[in-house]
Amino acid sequence: RLYFLPERFELDGQVQTELRKRGIYEARLFHADNRIDGHFSLPAQLGIKENFADYQFDAPFLVVGISDIRGIENALKLELGGQQLDFVPGSEVAWIGEGVHVTLPALDASKATQLTFGFDLRLQGTGSLRVVPVGKTSSVSLAANWPHPSFVGNFLPAKREINDQGFSADWQTSFFSTNLQEAMERCVAGDCDALNGRSFGVSFIDPVDQYLKSDRAIKYALLFIVLTFAGFF
Repeated sequence: RLYFLPERFELDGQVQTELRKRGIYEARLFHADNRIDGHFSLPAQLGIKENFADYQFDAPFLVVGISDIRGIENALKLELGGQQLDFVPGSEVAWIGEGVHVTLPALDASKATQLTFGFDLRLQGTGSLRVVPVGKTSSVSLAANWPHPSFVGNFLPAKREINDQGFSADWQTSFFSTNLQEAMERCVAGDCDALNGRSFGVSFIDPVDQYLKSDRAIKYALLFIVLTFAGFF
């Protein structure tokens, strides 16, 4: 198999959060409406320099890795050059893990090819939302109605705005900063730590929850008791 990363990768996500409760326990869920666009630049003869005529390839396919496929909320359709193609379950690539894939139309591999794609992905999850910037140039924009974001991962936002109504953040990366091509080659060989470590995103944390309040109350109670006895003695 030959693997190609997109030349350009763009993700625009609009996130809404909600609080779920059961007894004294609370969990913050998010619903992310993501628009993903990009394009592939495939070299002539798929980069094979010698004896290209001796090769016969199966149908190409595009893979989207999603760490928890239970969160997919919509029927995925790929927009490719005016066509609409249906995704099917499974990534078909073991080292990517869980995900979905879609079979692409046959390509004329003898010449260079440009493939422009786009699709909508609605995800539900909890805790955090992370993205691996798989493009040679990657642009990720996230906006949410949660005013306490914690930006996580290997890359911080190039621009961000936070107020009482929520936040917005933009990330920009390139192959020079991510070295993702080498990370992918190592992952194909069996070591995916570098590839998974290239992710970034946002954690929807509650800065002051009931457990933190209880912890603080216990510490202050001990402090007052100790000070009282110290003053007495």
